[in-house]
Amino acid sequence: MIDRQRCVTSRLSIALSLRSVSKARSLLLSLAALAFAQRNCRSALAADDFLLEQERPSIKADRSQEDWSLLADPKLRNEPLDSLKYIPLFPSNPDSYISLGLNLREIFEVSDAPAFGTVPANPRDSYWLQRAQFHVDVHLNENWQLFTQFEDVRAFNKTVVGPNDANRFDLRLAFIGYTHETDAGTFRARVGRQDFAFDLERFMSLRDGPNVRQSFDAVWAGWETDAWRFYGLVSQPVGYRDDDPFDDRSSSDVLFSGARIERQLSPTIEACAYYTLYQRKAADFLTASGEEGRHILDIRSAGKHAGFDWDVEAMGQVGKVGSADILAWALGARTGYTFQNVSWSPRIGPQQTRLRNCAASLPQISILPSIAISRGLPCLRAIACLLMPIPRTGPEELVMLPRGAWCRRRPPGQ
Repeated sequence: MIDRQRCVTSRLSIALSLRSVSKARSLLLSLAALAFAQRNCRSALAADDFLLEQERPSIKADRSQEDWSLLADPKLRNEPLDSLKYIPLFPSNPDSYISLGLNLREIFEVSDAPAFGTVPANPRDSYWLQRAQFHVDVHLNENWQLFTQFEDVRAFNKTVVGPNDANRFDLRLAFIGYTHETDAGTFRARVGRQDFAFDLERFMSLRDGPNVRQSFDAVWAGWETDAWRFYGLVSQPVGYRDDDPFDDRSSSDVLFSGARIERQLSPTIEACAYYTLYQRKAADFLTASGEEGRHILDIRSAGKHAGFDWDVEAMGQVGKVGSADILAWALGARTGYTFQNVSWSPRIGPQQTRLRNCAASLPQISILPSIAISRGLPCLRAIACLLMPIPRTGPEELVMLPRGAWCRRRPPGQ
């Protein structure tokens, strides 16, 4: 009887031991499975973070070009105020939404002896420049866009306030855009007040340097394929006033129109060219005045190959101001080489801009960041910068125009 009890006890102990081993093995297997799941979870989260970082839209200089439709996926709304960047209009259509945005720029400037001290009436000055902009971007399906931007631009404590310094509450941009994609290509069109900027903005820019940008009341259309792009535009530059809210107007006295073609030669090399016609009924320069007609031809090549990068551009202008002929040209180049197999991948290249004889009385100056040479009489270096001519009033003085262009005023009758 005792032996049987010992045998039963032994069998029970063996069974308990086997059960203990089974429980321990199950626990280890469970811990291993949990660790593997956590590893996979971390990998998935890392992949999601990488996806969010790669696909999240970015803020652009031209806010109308931003596309926030990716925020239709709730996973991508991980930043503050994302609820304002994507406001769905229809739950069943993620391509229809409203996006809100705000720009605020604050600049404090101090000038001592401006215009090289040649203007006694313009002493040392210190002032605060403020630019506040608010926009509403409405997208309807994948085809239509209604973009509106308001701005309030002020110059505090500035002795001489010009049209480039201040523009109290006004309509800056307002246009309707249409996009239609087909197997052959994409058609795009815009009608209304809008911005234009080409390439590195050497000759056609947003005019972001001054406090007030330059916009155009325009009709713009283009056709795009994988390798080609064609654009055409007709516009009237907006004239800015700072007398009352909503007082900015464009005029048929100034017209700017043109056509542009782009070619993607390879994944890293592109070429483009454009022709524009600039017309103004009452132009006024140092050596000429009257009706202005200016033909502008520009060609450009840019790309990267074997560590080298380049952006080379050439521009020529012909036309008339009154009875005077216009003959001007400009060259621009920004080149460099990147050491790809060296830590931090350093890049070297000349970074200098040089302007020469852009008009008869212009001094020779050098500014950063690219090599450029221009020559002619008179030369329209940036369309957006020469839309407001220097009047022939007051004593002769040297004044600086936006983006580094210089001109000399002269007394009336000289």
